[in-house]
Amino acid sequence: MIKKVITHKVVQVLTDKGGEFVNEAMEAWYNSRGIEHIQVGPKSSQLKLCERTHQSLVEMTKAMMEQSGLPRSLWSEAKRNAVYLKNRSCNKGTQEVPYEMFFGAKPDVHHIRKFKALAYVHVPATPGRRKHNSNAKLGYVPGYAENVVVCKVYFPAEHTAKFVSDLRVAEE
Repeated sequence: MIKKVITHKVVQVLTDKGGEFVNEAMEAWYNSRGIEHIQVGPKSSQLKLCERTHQSLVEMTKAMMEQSGLPRSLWSEAKRNAVYLKNRSCNKGTQEVPYEMFFGAKPDVHHIRKFKALAYVHVPATPGRRKHNSNAKLGYVPGYAENVVVCKVYFPAEHTAKFVSDLRVAEE
């Protein structure tokens, strides 16, 4: 993802020897891109900031899932949402917004909605649809998409989440 967004070349990756980062496939990936993989112990002081950030994201995710009552299958959506919000929020220590530091511009936040905001998604007219049938489906907004003018909506009746563009969001 970083390679697609920025022009700087990633030259080093620092990991805690976790299995998700230390395996043949990842080593081949690092080598194919000329990235030096530095492995430190799991309790290394070099990883404290990363571990603390991860802990904050997990706590944000747990709070959103608990408050929303959405199914556990949407955990990854909630986590992605936590990252999205954290990157657009002021850092207490530096008084800077990570998005601004990375891109050099203020983030657009006009589209941000409450996690699990009620959404009414337009159902297009189809042949055979009766005039008394509903022209909207009820759903909930569990997150956002980067660089897309759509919202992800969870439909509880179908137990699915889809990206949609024609919707109205109702927040308290």
